[in-house]
Amino acid sequence: MCRLLGITTERATDFSRCLRDAPRSLAALSQLHPDGWGIGVWTMSLGWRVAKSARCAQADGDFDRVVRHARGQTLVAHIRKRTVGDTAVENCHPFAQGKWIFAHNGTVHATDKLRELISPTRLDNVRGQTDSELIFAYLLTHLDTLSPTATRANVDRTIASAVANLDGHGSTTFLLSDGVVIYAHRNGRSLYSLVRNGEPGAVLFASERVTDEPWEEVAEGSLLRVTRKPSLAIHRVNGPEK
Repeated sequence: MCRLLGITTERATDFSRCLRDAPRSLAALSQLHPDGWGIGVWTMSLGWRVAKSARCAQADGDFDRVVRHARGQTLVAHIRKRTVGDTAVENCHPFAQGKWIFAHNGTVHATDKLRELISPTRLDNVRGQTDSELIFAYLLTHLDTLSPTATRANVDRTIASAVANLDGHGSTTFLLSDGVVIYAHRNGRSLYSLVRNGEPGAVLFASERVTDEPWEEVAEGSLLRVTRKPSLAIHRVNGPEK
């Protein structure tokens, strides 16, 4: 198992608390998930900045250095407990291609069948050995069918269709983001959400309740989308109603 963390905020924010200082920060949890870490931070002006290492986050000085500068409007971060693939930086999440970034918690066993659903171009872009990177390539294969001017509703439908076709392949809890929005899907692994209405407002997703705030468990099977405009909110793309 691994641990996911995703945050989107109304304006640029320091992410160090959830990464390093909170009771169940990624640094603290990395003692049990020691096989690498990755931090992706998005700002409107710079896009994604991604840093990764195959070392345990708590014992890695580079993790502290990256956290000190982890300030932006969207965060996708991950600590790894490996199941498929070596302990190597190319197998660390989040994975990035173009405007999209992806992190996964779970295990897919039928990877040969999954590969058959991925376009040759996206397979060529796979650099590591993980099932997680294959899921990302599979989702991108679906997103590649959209035009550059596709509406958010069309993107929602495409991702929802791709997720539905993953049923039976294993546990596929993930975060997927283009910086502007975050998609969060729960299937087979824990996932929680938290809405902060302070200044600035924020929406958080995590594999565990990182802080002692009133986190809510995301329903199994749900695909959610967080948007920043016109107001910060969680939208249900599919899945069981509350």
